Amino acid sequence: MQNDKLQTVELEVHGMTCNSCAMSVQKVLERGGAKDVVVSYATNEAKFLKDTNVSVDALINNIEGLGYTVVKDKATASEKKNA
Repeated sequence: MQNDKLQTVELEVHGMTCNSCAMSVQKVLERGGAKDVVVSYATNEAKFLKDTNVSVDALINNIEGLGYTVVKDKATASEKKNA
């Protein structure tokens, strides 16, 4: 990544019922530029790192395009320096 600042993003994603659902969400996030993606259908969570040039809104739209619901008011992001 060109920028050394990464954000950790946590999303609440509803509608996933199996590991295949979680893998679909993981793949769409990775294609959108997210790194170190971890998705759990059991806890309805998606957690990943993103560079500052990657839009969280665009990633959310991609997830919703798969038919899942993202609870936008529960989306959290925190910046950290990439070591």
